[in-house]
Amino acid sequence: MNSLGIIVFDMDGTLVDSMQLHARVFGHLLNEFFNVPCEFGIEFYLSTAGHPLDRQFVDALKTQGVIVSSVEMMIDAFWRRIEAADVSLFPDVAPAIVELRRAGYILAVTSGCTPMVVSARLSKARIGECFAVTLGTVYSNPDFAKGEGHLRILKKSLGVSEFEIRTNSAIVGDAVFDVRLAKAAKMLAIGRITADNQNVLREAGADILINGLDQLVSLLRKSREFIPISVLKESVQ
Repeated sequence: MNSLGIIVFDMDGTLVDSMQLHARVFGHLLNEFFNVPCEFGIEFYLSTAGHPLDRQFVDALKTQGVIVSSVEMMIDAFWRRIEAADVSLFPDVAPAIVELRRAGYILAVTSGCTPMVVSARLSKARIGECFAVTLGTVYSNPDFAKGEGHLRILKKSLGVSEFEIRTNSAIVGDAVFDVRLAKAAKMLAIGRITADNQNVLREAGADILINGLDQLVSLLRKSREFIPISVLKESVQ
């Protein structure tokens, strides 16, 4: 593995400004299918960001006293609407991703979106080629879900050891789920601050909080040289 290490990026809310869109679609579908108030659905989606979509639908309905055997139709409807929508990268993302790739870091993306959505968004933003691995969620196969499943695929795809993952890699995300995933895997947990998520990221155990990916570049560049993830990790522990 490259000595500088691996950086795994969450997509929605970290690279792409799409969280409010996803939350609105989620809320409207709960309302259309089960007459659940849209406002509840929007708040629930944002508070559980990062979790697999099927789990979010099931858990949201449970809190409203609705028990369902399948949410497949809602998932299908959700992705149809998301695929038809137009979203953009945050302004700081493209320059930072290009610079980190050129420096020699191995970059990856993990997302609760379907592989088709992940590929389309990164391709449209012209940064797809910067990532060695891009992982979307296949809802019919739990092994291809954001979380531990994606980390297993990542290690296999890159041919890296558990030791390398623990010592020289990081997850960058805007949700509690991302931070907890990193901490469970003993990776460096970097939280991206968006809206009012700063306190919850800190409480979840984020090792570092950043306002944008340009700040991550600054943390990794000392003088004119870039440092390995392992060195940054040691500096904050």
